[in-house]
Amino acid sequence: MPDLYDVVAHYAGLGDHRTGTKVDAKVVDWLAGVLQESGAEVTRHRYEFSMFKGDVQGMGAAEGIHLEPLYYSAAGSYQDSSPLITTIAFDDEHGDAVIGQRLDEITRQAQAAGATLAVAATLTASGGLCAINRPPALPGQVPICLAPGRALAQLRAGRPEVHFQAGISSGRSENLTAFFSCTSSGHAPLVITTPLTGWFACAGERGTGIAIAISLAQELSKHVPVLLVMPTGHELGYYGAAKFVDAFDCPVCGVLHLGSCIADKTALAEDGAMRAVTNLKDAAFEQVCDHLGGLSIRPEQPSVPTASEYWIGESELWAPRGDPMISIAGTSDVFHTPEDRVEVVTNSEILNAVRACVFKTAQALIR
Repeated sequence: MPDLYDVVAHYAGLGDHRTGTKVDAKVVDWLAGVLQESGAEVTRHRYEFSMFKGDVQGMGAAEGIHLEPLYYSAAGSYQDSSPLITTIAFDDEHGDAVIGQRLDEITRQAQAAGATLAVAATLTASGGLCAINRPPALPGQVPICLAPGRALAQLRAGRPEVHFQAGISSGRSENLTAFFSCTSSGHAPLVITTPLTGWFACAGERGTGIAIAISLAQELSKHVPVLLVMPTGHELGYYGAAKFVDAFDCPVCGVLHLGSCIADKTALAEDGAMRAVTNLKDAAFEQVCDHLGGLSIRPEQPSVPTASEYWIGESELWAPRGDPMISIAGTSDVFHTPEDRVEVVTNSEILNAVRACVFKTAQALIR
């Protein structure tokens, strides 16, 4: 197994990790090779989806500003020298539902203003452009472009001209699984799952989880069979993970979900930025509390363990199965932004410390 930091650096260095792209395919090929060399039985699960491809160019007051098309906001070619300039906020009070409502508001505001398209500056702690997860369905309304929050004053002070072009085509991607056998145990396998795709380099958001998940799968397979599940399509409303879970009917001893920013130093340093949810009880719950306490995380227990709304990230899809589960995920100042680069978010010391805590935590699922 390569060094944890080297895994994160290689993953992040491949480019923007969007589902169905050449980078996505390179990641699956690379990880399939790494896992096969580790002795795992690797399977690739192909699926198709409606793939959004778009581009935005800014001129005038928008020249030099990084603009991104909001996925699935519209298809076609649009140009506007008087676009609606507005904002969308991202903080602890702005979950997916609130963001969705805000996007609907932006569409209505643009239509009322007679604007052909809208530019939404994303307000984040870093001031960067923050991408938004979107399921692969086309509303067919006003095209929306995302811009860095720090560019808001420039956009409002001048006369921006924006060109938006996008289309939908047939896309393909693959979920990846790796089975690590264990001759000394008759347990059903432990599932370890972490996503492979996101918006930009995703060093902290995705890379740290990938590195730690592979290392844990190898180590834990000394005690119990492990099925490592690595879905794509995360930024498309968990599309690949949903495809996998819907078709998965095998018994397991538990599920360990490693979501976003597992070993992102800014997430770990900020109180409340990291969360954990588990349906384990009694002594097993206390064991999880003890070990995650090393990361200053206090686990939550869902009021309704099989209800997805009490879980985080792709663990929402696994919850209805009712298997013993631990889900860990967080956010950081560079979450979903181009600034999520390996040299910014993590180092070997942090990765090894988090890996050690999560390894001990996972023992509660295989008792």
